[in-house]
Amino acid sequence: MANRYAVISIGNTDNKLTQQEWNLFVAAVNDVLKHYGKIHFFGGASNWEPWQNVAWIVEVAYTADVSNFGAALDVIRQRYKQDSIFILEGLAEL
Repeated sequence: MANRYAVISIGNTDNKLTQQEWNLFVAAVNDVLKHYGKIHFFGGASNWEPWQNVAWIVEVAYTADVSNFGAALDVIRQRYKQDSIFILEGLAEL
């Protein structure tokens, strides 16, 4: 049986967010992801790099409504005045 996974990536390369706002943005996305599935990976650019970005790999529960998953992330994207959140969702064969 295949498991459903999602890769989610966010960034602040445009420097729209202060450090405190970036912290809250990452935490808000993380909270949504924990609600919809099991986080297998979280990581980002080194803190001395000139850009900020992070990514997650999440095993999405089959009971989760993927449209609600994307909609919840879109609300956060808008709240933090970001242009996009990258979401790649699909099945992984084991």
